[in-house]
Amino acid sequence: MMTISNDLLEDPNLNIDLKIIVHLRRALVYEIFEDFNRSKTELDLANILIQEHPEQKDEKYGELLYRYASLYRVYDNFTLANEYIDKSIAFSTKNKYNDVAAVAYMVKGFLISNNDISEKKNYFNLALYNYKTHSDSIGISSMYYNLADLYYTENNLNKAFIYTDSVMHYSKNFEYSFAFAQTHHLKSELYKKQNKLDSSLFFLEEYYHLKEALSYDRQLLKVKDIENNFLLEKEQIKRDNVFYENEKIKSFNAQLKSFIYSLIAALALFITALILIARKNKIIRETRHNITFINKELQKNVAEKEFLLKELNHRVKNNLSLIISLVNFQAIETKDAYSKLQFETLRQRIEAIAIVHEDMMGKSNSKLDDKHNINEYINKIGDSLIKLDTRTVVFHPQILNIEVSIDIAVPLGILINELISNSIKHAVVTDKLEIFIEISEENEYLNINYSDNGSSFYLKESGHGLGLFIIESMVKQLKGNLKRNGFYYIIKVLKNK
Repeated sequence: MMTISNDLLEDPNLNIDLKIIVHLRRALVYEIFEDFNRSKTELDLANILIQEHPEQKDEKYGELLYRYASLYRVYDNFTLANEYIDKSIAFSTKNKYNDVAAVAYMVKGFLISNNDISEKKNYFNLALYNYKTHSDSIGISSMYYNLADLYYTENNLNKAFIYTDSVMHYSKNFEYSFAFAQTHHLKSELYKKQNKLDSSLFFLEEYYHLKEALSYDRQLLKVKDIENNFLLEKEQIKRDNVFYENEKIKSFNAQLKSFIYSLIAALALFITALILIARKNKIIRETRHNITFINKELQKNVAEKEFLLKELNHRVKNNLSLIISLVNFQAIETKDAYSKLQFETLRQRIEAIAIVHEDMMGKSNSKLDDKHNINEYINKIGDSLIKLDTRTVVFHPQILNIEVSIDIAVPLGILINELISNSIKHAVVTDKLEIFIEISEENEYLNINYSDNGSSFYLKESGHGLGLFIIESMVKQLKGNLKRNGFYYIIKVLKNK
């Protein structure tokens, strides 16, 4: 058997299912031969295959568990034996694997103390029930024998006789089984207790005859296994030597081939390199000439664009100043107080944009992608608005030194301008007006918390004027959101577009 199983395991085409079964059967053989280490090795190999292939976690896994339990029971490690057998019982009953459950219950019965005969009988009866569900005559006869032995221990001779007769019935097709042999010995003891010495002697003689046959078969199997292991080791050594020699030859041939290919490749590379170097030198000379010409053209273009950018910035600054002046003139000419207020608001909004432009103009070699410090920028807006109010206004900015692009700075400035303007225009205070603004950054967002100490607004809370429209528009433009609770604004906007 072991020779055949070795050949099977060496077959590369053997599927995983059969490999697991072969390891489980080899483990059983080694357990019978009382070779703990080899038996456990086979179980571990089967376990590795099942863990690597979860689809194989079927009856074979339940068998693996009770094989571990049986092996540890033989070597008196009852803690591990009980742990594995309980897992096997739970797994097999859950999945209705009656053949696995039968063996698991039987092993569990063997693990129960001999002092607790009632519990042992319970597990043996459960095993018997599961053996009967799939008509396993060997298993049924084994359970009848174990139950008969327990009744004999309890001195219930009638029950013991009934169960031994059941063993004889189920063992008639395989008389050289362990249960069949042991039942003859048990019947001998039963007849002896009844003082039927002739019958007792008959069954005792039969028992020794069967035991001798079983012992001989077992010894023969062990001898065969030893011979097979010796032949296998001898064959393996021979294979290893042949493999080692073949590997040495392959290695030498590979090294020789590699050397020849390397030599040819090196020669080809050398010739190619000479050709490429000549071509490259020519290309480099032409490229240097072209680069020199292009650099001169680029320098000229950069100078022109820098001049145009500065000229454009000056014109934008002048135009913004002109617009502010025109708004101021129009406000002076207007007699209506409400219109004057609207012109003043318009001027403040334009100045918020002008402050960003002025900041950009203040940088040398400024570009559109330059960053602007919102701390300085917001403070400038706040200061310019506070100076226009006749009341005492205290500005409390808590703004981190965060830099943003002009695409963010402009709508952000307009947003803050509107918030401060609303506080100055509409907040009702008894003493001085206090404005609080806090700006911090969180990942790609700016968090803006704005409030003032006003007790109420002149305008209705639910009013939707131009100021609120501009605030909401700027928040939307900055891909953010706004929450308002009385005088308190919580705004979250993108820091970069």
